[in-house]
Amino acid sequence: KLGLWPDAYYMSTNDFSGNSFAGATTWAFDRAKMLAGAPATAQLFHLSILYGGLLPATLDGGTLPPDGSPNYFLALNDSSSLALWKFHVDFANSANSTLTGPTSTPVAGYTELCNGGTCVPQAGTTQLLDSLADRVMYRLAYRNFGDHESLVVNHSVAPTAGGGGVRWYEIRSPGATPTVYQQSTFAPDTRYRWMGSAAMDRVGDIAVGYSLSSAAMNPAIAYSGRTPSDPLSTLQAETLLINGTGSQLSGLRRWGDYSSMAIDPVDDCTFWYTTEYLTTSGTFNWHTRVGTFRFPNCTSLPPPTATAVAPTNGPSSGGTSVTISGLAFQPAATATIGGVALGGVTISVDGTTLTGTTGPHAPTTGTAVVVINPDSQSATCTCTYDYTASNPPTVSAVSPANGPSAGGTAMTITGTDFQPGANAMIGGVALTGVTVTATAISGTTGPHAPNPTNAVVITNPDTQSATCTCTYSYDPSNAPTVSSIAPQSGATIGGTSVTIAGADFQPGATASLGGVPLTGVTVTATTITGTTGAHAAGSVSIVVTNPDGQTGTCACTYQYLQVPVISNVHATPNPTTATITWTTDVPADSQVQYGKTTAYGSTSALNSTLVSSHSVKLSGLTRLTTYHYRVLSRNASGTLAVSGDFTFITK
Repeated sequence: KLGLWPDAYYMSTNDFSGNSFAGATTWAFDRAKMLAGAPATAQLFHLSILYGGLLPATLDGGTLPPDGSPNYFLALNDSSSLALWKFHVDFANSANSTLTGPTSTPVAGYTELCNGGTCVPQAGTTQLLDSLADRVMYRLAYRNFGDHESLVVNHSVAPTAGGGGVRWYEIRSPGATPTVYQQSTFAPDTRYRWMGSAAMDRVGDIAVGYSLSSAAMNPAIAYSGRTPSDPLSTLQAETLLINGTGSQLSGLRRWGDYSSMAIDPVDDCTFWYTTEYLTTSGTFNWHTRVGTFRFPNCTSLPPPTATAVAPTNGPSSGGTSVTISGLAFQPAATATIGGVALGGVTISVDGTTLTGTTGPHAPTTGTAVVVINPDSQSATCTCTYDYTASNPPTVSAVSPANGPSAGGTAMTITGTDFQPGANAMIGGVALTGVTVTATAISGTTGPHAPNPTNAVVITNPDTQSATCTCTYSYDPSNAPTVSSIAPQSGATIGGTSVTIAGADFQPGATASLGGVPLTGVTVTATTITGTTGAHAAGSVSIVVTNPDGQTGTCACTYQYLQVPVISNVHATPNPTTATITWTTDVPADSQVQYGKTTAYGSTSALNSTLVSSHSVKLSGLTRLTTYHYRVLSRNASGTLAVSGDFTFITK
């Protein structure tokens, strides 16, 4: 599943090794680089097999999350709570990226529709449809209303009166303590409602779409919703989008996978809902329906107009207070001059003036003045603004004139006309912890390959720059040495926490096993700790690379161990017992987890005999009952494989 956030595109996956479930992975893709068409990177965190079916949050509306907000991932936790994670990504330094959680958020108790499996009836056929009720449904829709933040999401449950219902939630304060603000199960009768999707518009209306079926009707598409003035935790009467006139036949149980309720990005009021239906009974002959609706209390706002800017010019270094005049400037509107955002923006109560401070810009005449309202409507002024040239910087000296290639040297560069926010580069590597006055820039060198003559360059925010006649020498530091790794082996799917020992590791050093970098790395001068990625089975080299480009390779190696591949899983049920059989590609032990839901709850005794053909007998079962189960096998090295979920019905 994908989610859109200001700093990245986020994704969740369910991972498998052969037929064995290997846990979920949360991903973040460098959105800025992807939009620029530049080579993009991804960062990820792998979760254990305890969680799957996570949903990343998607931003709706024109108001961004608070600065620095993580993306949120949500999943079902147990029958009375949800699990929420926070993913903070730092593409400049992956060591700063974090995945925290899960935070357990209590909700009203529920039972998964069809116990998470297949039981939704259709007219004219005995073929039942899959509920996919063991996970939350797409989308996890996020919206920032200014005075609060909200997430809306849904999943399919079994109401006590029968049939199927859509359980929906509005969760507030996800960045602090996630709290369910309102929730309910929408099931006005005993028909089956499932495969839902929920979203909010800009005034707080909530819409929930879903599929609707029963033994007396073909699958249809319907929706409901609420306005902020409705009683909490209630939805209005159901509206039918289209009545299906066919049912799905011939052993095809999957349906939709999934549906989508989205909000129109232009007016931020219109809901767009899409899912599948059939016009005639058959196989692989579904149709896709797209429908729109809106609530009467959500109306489009007029676009802004911009008529003047005062003053009409200022220095390229920025810092000029300007006022833009016009009409229909909304609260939280922003403005740019020559593409550079104004800082400290304030809007008049009547929406006719916007005041802010210019940022630095290259000296240019006739730059565009643009106002953007939170609903994404914008206006370009018939007026323009001129950035007049400020004095360019000059650079006269650097002290000290040399330091280790590992970086970390405190230095001062002197000169004239340095602007606030100026950037200093030594051999193309930016100083960190920079402080700027008009005549001096102080900071700390970063790592760089050893080199005796490196240019010292200052660039002001208005893009004017100067290069010193002086140079700086990066003197060779000690190359890293690698002595050991612990543990010395792990599964091919990755996810093993390892510690590499050695000497002369620099801050920001990276480590790779067989060319695959460790993730979540922490570095000291003598240790590097991180998590292995996936790699083919075998013995691989261990390489540490310092930021100054020097490397060290261990005389030791790391062994990737193959996870057993589970196949041919089969159940032979009887009234109160069932025999579960399966095979593995290597000798392994045998164990089964089972129960009436995908939470299982019961585990067979471990048979530690290593075999390739497995058989476990379950006893004490209830007649005519659907059971969920999954099988577990560990090879001789203790590497665990877990199958996906299966079901059987006792006789």
